Amino acid sequence: MAAFVGIVLTIVAMGVASNRITDRAIRAEYGDEPADGVGDDDDTGRDGLG
Repeated sequence: MAAFVGIVLTIVAMGVASNRITDRAIRAEYGDEPADGVGDDDDTGRDGLG
């Protein structure tokens, strides 16, 4: 049971770390302004690939 809980917590920790790293990379690329993506009419032509 302890091993199962440890594996689940490890997977959760990896997911949290992945989201934080991804968010940090997006902010570094596009700036600190969060974009919700809904109703965004100004198309800048950027595809997010660098």
